[in-house]
Amino acid sequence: MRDGDYGRNGQVDSVTIADGDPEGHFAVRRRSAGDTDDTATEYTVHVVRVLDRERHSEGFNLTLAATDRGRPPRTGTTQLTVKLQVNGMLFCI
Repeated sequence: MRDGDYGRNGQVDSVTIADGDPEGHFAVRRRSAGDTDDTATEYTVHVVRVLDRERHSEGFNLTLAATDRGRPPRTGTTQLTVKLQVNGMLFCI
């Protein structure tokens, strides 16, 4: 994730799932577990609840929102589509 501004305005403060996951199947994490670098720019979306293809046959259309550290903070969004496949527990993003 990158912000084109400089200084605090160019630092991403948080990334959240703003829409598309009302049951809380996914979570966004900054870099890897145990990383204490609060200027990290890499985020990953993790599955945190069992996904049921029969209940969610259309998959998920997540809206991710990133907020910077500017004053005032600015937020941008992007879409992430998650499609579930029948092949065992395999799913693709």
